Amino acid sequence: MQSATSEVYRIFADVEARGVSPVYFDWAASIAEDPDVLGLIESLPRHKRQPNLVFAAARLKGAAAAPTRSSVPGSSCTGPRWSLSSGNGPRRPMKPAGARCCCRC
Repeated sequence: MQSATSEVYRIFADVEARGVSPVYFDWAASIAEDPDVLGLIESLPRHKRQPNLVFAAARLKGAAAAPTRSSVPGSSCTGPRWSLSSGNGPRRPMKPAGARCCCRC
């Protein structure tokens, strides 16, 4: 039985990335079939498992942009160190400037 994360990445490859981004298509299709990488992604908080977020973080950490199996984020071949889930806790976006008060009212 396939995990929900595997299905998300398979759908992303087929619907979102096919014909648009060869790199993201290859990454998503490969990840959908790789239980080791899926395990790493499933260790992330659910709201951070989205393909675009994982791929952007992987690129930031140095994943190659060439669409090859060895460039899949988290793969043991050439993928970046898996530190996507590390950090100093959850990060929240800043409030828009209009929602912050700059005076002491």
